[in-house]
Amino acid sequence: MLTDKQKLQLRTFLKNLGAKDAAELQTKMYADSQLGVFEEFLVMLTGRPKPEAILYTQKLGKDFPVKGSTDHAIENIVNRMADYY
Repeated sequence: MLTDKQKLQLRTFLKNLGAKDAAELQTKMYADSQLGVFEEFLVMLTGRPKPEAILYTQKLGKDFPVKGSTDHAIENIVNRMADYY
């Protein structure tokens, strides 16, 4: 379970990607994942080993909300990650 502070840090990280909509957020998040930035952030945030962060990113990709506002997509990610961790 993520703490409120961790959720806030995750929201800030995702907002800093500067996406205009959920689909662009997904694209930028995956680009970060390919560079290892998103996975490293998850490791730093949760203290969990990298393989779990990678599994989370893959799981999220299967049913990521590509429609709707960026804020809604960010909340979706935060809620799913809170459930995952």
